[in-house]
Amino acid sequence: LDITKKNQLEKFIKDNSNLGKAIKDNEKRIKEFDKVAAQYSKTIPHASKATDTWVTTLKPLAGILTEAATALDNAFSAANADRLVKMADASKVLASANESLAKGASNPKNLAVKKMRVAAAAGKRDEAGQFDEKTLERLRQDAVSVTSSVLTTFENMKESLTSELSAEIKLDGKSEESLKRIEIIKKRIGGTTALLDTAISDVDAAFNKFLMGDMTEEAFVTLSKSIKSSSNSANSALNAFTSFGETIKKARELVGDPTKTWGVYSKQIDNVTEAINKLNAQGKDAPNAQQKKDLEAAYGIGPDSKRDIDSVSAALEDINKRSKQNALDAAQLSETEALGINKVATATEAVRVAKEKADILSKELTEVVVDGTEKQLEVQLKLNAARAEEYKAIQAKYNLLASDARDSGMGETFAAGLEGAGKIKAAEAGGKQEDIDAAKGE
Repeated sequence: LDITKKNQLEKFIKDNSNLGKAIKDNEKRIKEFDKVAAQYSKTIPHASKATDTWVTTLKPLAGILTEAATALDNAFSAANADRLVKMADASKVLASANESLAKGASNPKNLAVKKMRVAAAAGKRDEAGQFDEKTLERLRQDAVSVTSSVLTTFENMKESLTSELSAEIKLDGKSEESLKRIEIIKKRIGGTTALLDTAISDVDAAFNKFLMGDMTEEAFVTLSKSIKSSSNSANSALNAFTSFGETIKKARELVGDPTKTWGVYSKQIDNVTEAINKLNAQGKDAPNAQQKKDLEAAYGIGPDSKRDIDSVSAALEDINKRSKQNALDAAQLSETEALGINKVATATEAVRVAKEKADILSKELTEVVVDGTEKQLEVQLKLNAARAEEYKAIQAKYNLLASDARDSGMGETFAAGLEGAGKIKAAEAGGKQEDIDAAKGE
């Protein structure tokens, strides 16, 4: 048979190898990519907000990367399984040859033949331990097929995402009204376009590295790991966004009914407000001095205290108002972190949110909590933990700045200086001179 007829004949011969089955499965996976892109083109026009656009895109993007990573991993695992089978078969032949040689031979000629069989079997076993050229070629073809399909799908998704913008620019793109519409569209799809561009760039870079290299077994593994890394990043972002719903739920549970008093001291606020209202209702000339003392005593306000019932009430109101805003800020910060954009600005906001939480607890400890009570210890422990989070947030910000400095080529000395500055800033936030001196001494 000539090569053409041989190749045509091989198409009709059922491939029962593990790699053959894996490649067939991958072909089915790739066909699903087209369906994903088609469905995306129908759903993305209905995403009216930037967040909706982002998550509507991230879900199929993460799914495609996951399927691609699984496809490449399965193909390599299947090829490796076939290799192990060949090695096992070759090892059996070698063992049989060695066994025959051990029995000896009736004459030198037969002995030489047996030795040659052992050597040949050993060579076959060694060959079985390596992927043959046919297997490597099939892995290469599978890698090209899977990865190019991912890129095509992402490009099609990007075309669907930007179709409204392209149509507006083509239709007008110059009038004041058109420019306003273009700006609105860009705000809605800008972050998502960047998400797709990054995914395309990462996959394309890994693919080109594979194509430009020798496309060996090691190159296939490297490509597979690169796709897997992109898949992990996309899924981490998706999981963070999905779990953000629980953060919102928690915030709503903390906030409660907006028509009622909110916060950890809501009952106390209602009680103090009711008491003050009753005192005021009696009139300034009413004999309520003892009642006020009794009320203040109930809140740990003695005759020598700098507090009074009005200052405690004001502190409670302030703590609850700030705690509510802090909880909402923390929830918003979780979303921003999930999106993974503006990392330095996000780190700066994380410092502010952490410091505000600690400051609220500090005010609670000094202006509300009664000295010597179990509540005082409870709040003090919370304050200690909040301050620790503040210090960590400060150091994390400066470590991020240092990392950016390294990536931009500003040098290790400058980056290390930023890290050191972070330690000093964290120590200064703590207020202990010995910690500040120790940080400066590092």
